[in-house]
Amino acid sequence: MGIKQRLNDWKLFASGYLKSYQKNTPADYPIDFVVTWVDGNDLAWQKERAEYFGEAELKISGNGVCRYRDWASFRYWFRAVAEFAPWVRYVHLVTWGHVPAWLNRECPKLKIVNHRDFMPEEFLPTYNCNSLELNLFRIPGLSEHFVYFNDDMLLARPVSPGDFFENGMPKHTGIAIPWVNRDNEIPYHLFFNGFGLANKKNNVTDCIRRHPEKFFSHVYGSSIRYNIDAYRSGGIPGMYFTHMAVPFRRSSMQRTWEKYEKECVETSRYRIRDIHQITHQIYSIEAILSGQFVPEKNDWGSIVLIENTGAIRWAYESRAYKMICLADRDDMTPEEVDTVNRNLTELYEQIFPNVSVFEKSEGSCHL
Repeated sequence: MGIKQRLNDWKLFASGYLKSYQKNTPADYPIDFVVTWVDGNDLAWQKERAEYFGEAELKISGNGVCRYRDWASFRYWFRAVAEFAPWVRYVHLVTWGHVPAWLNRECPKLKIVNHRDFMPEEFLPTYNCNSLELNLFRIPGLSEHFVYFNDDMLLARPVSPGDFFENGMPKHTGIAIPWVNRDNEIPYHLFFNGFGLANKKNNVTDCIRRHPEKFFSHVYGSSIRYNIDAYRSGGIPGMYFTHMAVPFRRSSMQRTWEKYEKECVETSRYRIRDIHQITHQIYSIEAILSGQFVPEKNDWGSIVLIENTGAIRWAYESRAYKMICLADRDDMTPEEVDTVNRNLTELYEQIFPNVSVFEKSEGSCHL
């Protein structure tokens, strides 16, 4: 690389850094939450799934029991929303057809969304979270700006719309940090599929050159070096994503689907997770590479073992994180699950003692 090119590069890096101090416009538009949930104990659901898969296939495909386990914490997911994000317009609960026994289906802020309400018929039935997540933009009545949660991602402190959106765009940590596939785990195959696909579909150097204030933002600190490497190499080796709730723009998701339609359709046709798929990260990657995001430092949250009630309590008392993700594991015995559920209920009743508007009375119901 010549001296002139180096000087031009450093001018680009410096100008982006300085521009990143510009003031952002707070979010003042409707924002919805979307949460996916499944009750793995539902006998009708088990029977339907068994028509397509055997237990051996499910385990090989990385779709073990912890993918479908219903925890007592889900009730408190709603209590956390009611207390920490009362500004949310609607909560869209995406479900196979069952709903929690305690859920108040008459709550004006609740929208219950069956898979068949938004998924194209050719993709149903599905037990594949990647298929569901890629199609979320089809949910009827969903707001342009929304935040997507798994049911194990709980708010841990009060949040504002500006924690998720500014300037009409989602907030992301747009750092092209390299990823490593630990222990040949299935999620990493999916992530690398997305990174590789994005590199094929985009000129990364041009993307960064067009939006230097997004890639060389002061909020990234020394991590800017990863984006300098991506700019010079012309590719992203990864992107700084955490397993936390994600802000999206509905129209942006639809445009990205159209850009990657072949791959999105192929993934959506799988009924369970498989290493040949892509994930909803492709939507965030496209938002980042197109500059349609606001840089955010990495303070989204922390993953906590679901049985570690001490760490969960500390997260709420310290207010250190916007949210926490309760990590499950496949090797729990039924007795361990019962114990953890009792402990979770006891702890969360102390943290959120007030019944929320999303709750009703005990009983069972289906859509």
